[in-house]
Amino acid sequence: MLIHGRTVLCAGIWGLGLAARNCNLHKVPLGADANSWVLRHDGILAHNGEELGRIEDLPQEGDIIVRWFLDCFALL
Repeated sequence: MLIHGRTVLCAGIWGLGLAARNCNLHKVPLGADANSWVLRHDGILAHNGEELGRIEDLPQEGDIIVRWFLDCFALL
């Protein structure tokens, strides 16, 4: 498992997410198709054009966002 932390450095419109290789990263907003999941600047978690959830406590400048990667093959 790898854990990477990133500090939020700016305000405005942003998104943090996961996308399949065939996702068009030039088409925004991400999360509008079946190939991407995104947490948007407004707190909406979106996938396939639907709102899956919403967070009320939005990240602010200086907050740490953590990404976890789990190597599934290591579990076999």
